[in-house]
Amino acid sequence: MWREIFITVLQKIPWENLLVRRRSETERLEQLATLLNSVPKAEVRSPTAPQETAKTEPQGLPGASERPTTEQTIRQLRRRLGKELYKAELDLAAGLRFDSLPCDCLDQKHSLMLEAAAEEMMSYEQNPVYGQIIDWLRLHQNEFPPEEIAKRSPEHYQAMAPEIRNFRKRVMGSEALSAMRSPAVPITLEEAKAVAARVAAERVEKQWQSIKKT
Repeated sequence: MWREIFITVLQKIPWENLLVRRRSETERLEQLATLLNSVPKAEVRSPTAPQETAKTEPQGLPGASERPTTEQTIRQLRRRLGKELYKAELDLAAGLRFDSLPCDCLDQKHSLMLEAAAEEMMSYEQNPVYGQIIDWLRLHQNEFPPEEIAKRSPEHYQAMAPEIRNFRKRVMGSEALSAMRSPAVPITLEEAKAVAARVAAERVEKQWQSIKKT
């Protein structure tokens, strides 16, 4: 009896629908997997550190690591001292006066600059003239304040100018003013052309303006 009831129940179950449904769900899952596999995967890239651009020095300018040679330094300091001596020479030749009035041309500020330039040269060269310049300044420093200048005639100071000129000659090796000038910096052909073009353009513009005014 129970066997017949069990068989009857089994016969009433829609096995075909259940199998079809299961097969349909399986197919849908397979289709979904196929679609997922067909989607191109985004290429994963590991983050990279930003690249630092190399620092370049402007063309035509020396690099930060470049330094003048000892010879270049001596030449430049010598020209500086020569210029200070030449200024003192001119002031002394004028009697340390402007419009007949005493000036502070060789008072503390200028005397210290002259003395400092001579002392700096002493650290590079063994030349007795540098020490003699310092001794000369210290010997006459009390005569340079304006109130002391007023007590003396212009000729008193004008007589000192040849001494300073002699110092300058010994420092620079010549009395020529060209010895104190810095050497000209060479330029390229392209730079020379650019300068020439600019000068020519300025001349043309001036001529054009003069024609318009007439």
